[in-house]
Amino acid sequence: IFGYQFKQYVDKSLLYSSEDFAEKFFSAIDIKGKFDIECIVSQAGFRDHHIGYYLSSKLGAIFKNKILLFKVINLELSANIDQNNLKYYWKVRNFGVEAQRQEQLRGKIFKGRSIRREHTKYKSMRHYVECYVVDNDVVIARSKLIVPIGGYEDAR
Repeated sequence: IFGYQFKQYVDKSLLYSSEDFAEKFFSAIDIKGKFDIECIVSQAGFRDHHIGYYLSSKLGAIFKNKILLFKVINLELSANIDQNNLKYYWKVRNFGVEAQRQEQLRGKIFKGRSIRREHTKYKSMRHYVECYVVDNDVVIARSKLIVPIGGYEDAR
């Protein structure tokens, strides 16, 4: 339907992205709790702010070259779950032309801690971060945070 050029574009973009999906990465998903992902945005010489500060502003996005600190907060799980055995996995998903040019269309799931540090590098209003709380290879809680990264020209 879209022609040969579209197929070439799709095939090329898939070369730079090998996205993982929780449903295939973990043995099961059995949600037994919930949590939030907090994101603190920082830059040398400026005060730190929550991501909401930027999203509720007239800009509606974060600019490139910022440091993002993601934290699992407000974790609520069933009482019978031993929280000492929990593992945390993260997925950082990049989109956009800039990331594609640099072959940085991320989407892998990787083991981490309840805190994750990232940098804003590539403009796209569709980036996101997901975190999975895992017990014995079963996802028992998950959360997602949209991280729009724009430029001055994107200001509303």
